Amino acid sequence: MAKGQIFYSENVKNSFNNYCLAEGIEEVIVICDVNTEKHCLTLFDDFRNIIVIPSGEINKDIDTYSFIIKNLIYLKANKSSLIVNLGGGVVSDIGGFAGSTYMRGIRFLNIPTTLLAMVDASIGGKTGVDFLLHKNYLGTFALPEMILIDPVFLKTLPKEELKSGIAEMIKTGVIANAELFEALNNGTEVEKLIHLTAQTKWEITERDLLDKHERQLLNFGHTIGHAFESYRLNIDQPIRHGLAIAKGMMAETRIAYALNMINENELNLIINCIAKRTEQTELSTEDIQAIAPLLKMDKKNLKEEINFSLPLGVGSGKVKVAVDLKQIQKILLNA
Repeated sequence: MAKGQIFYSENVKNSFNNYCLAEGIEEVIVICDVNTEKHCLTLFDDFRNIIVIPSGEINKDIDTYSFIIKNLIYLKANKSSLIVNLGGGVVSDIGGFAGSTYMRGIRFLNIPTTLLAMVDASIGGKTGVDFLLHKNYLGTFALPEMILIDPVFLKTLPKEELKSGIAEMIKTGVIANAELFEALNNGTEVEKLIHLTAQTKWEITERDLLDKHERQLLNFGHTIGHAFESYRLNIDQPIRHGLAIAKGMMAETRIAYALNMINENELNLIINCIAKRTEQTELSTEDIQAIAPLLKMDKKNLKEEINFSLPLGVGSGKVKVAVDLKQIQKILLNA
């Protein structure tokens, strides 16, 4: 199996043990957060070396990264060790960053336990931490040995976490897979939706691992969504990543409509799907004004223009759409 590929399992413990046996892996170090320690680690009974970090995006920072590295040193992790990132997007991001930088890189594997991580965050080799409340400013491209997906973990998730993952599914459907978008609207069972979304992301990242062109499609909703997420962190009112992206997609869909990239029917179809499946409302006037300075800090920007990936109807999109900040505010405030 090539690095970074997805393996679907109906018994995650057996699948993981078989992988270790086949690869001759003897030393495993698990990174999880306090939630996955409580709800997910119980599916395994033979993990001994465990690093537990605080949960939440607010803890995806240099201090937590340093804590992980210190524990890897204490546990004498080396090139023969395997890190297992057991958790959601925060765990796979920061655990992958630790694995890719410790001793210039040791093996790591992702076992996603949230819907968002199963369909997006754990796939594609992007790792990193936030810095000074700016999203993913420090990071690497480093593929896990594999991504091991088992829907059993979905039983542990609250409703808000499921809606967060559905938002990332909608993103992938709108920008890259019309079949997926239709399946979401038709209430297709979640396991099929996971397969469709994860496979779409895998195929895109396989063609463009380093995010030079096509992979940037998957940034739809993230330019404004990340700014809103950072704003909420700044005021100590954190929001789940996918729910911030839902709000970002609504706003960016309106920008696409204002730029004549989609028609009114497509505008309503996309926004109604997001609102129905994630139960999110659009950004308020206060939100739009508050995120303006943060939009300027987005790492995708070129000079004074804000860079977007926007839909061209359902199932396709365009990257590197540059829009002036004043135009963005005018579009959204008049929506």
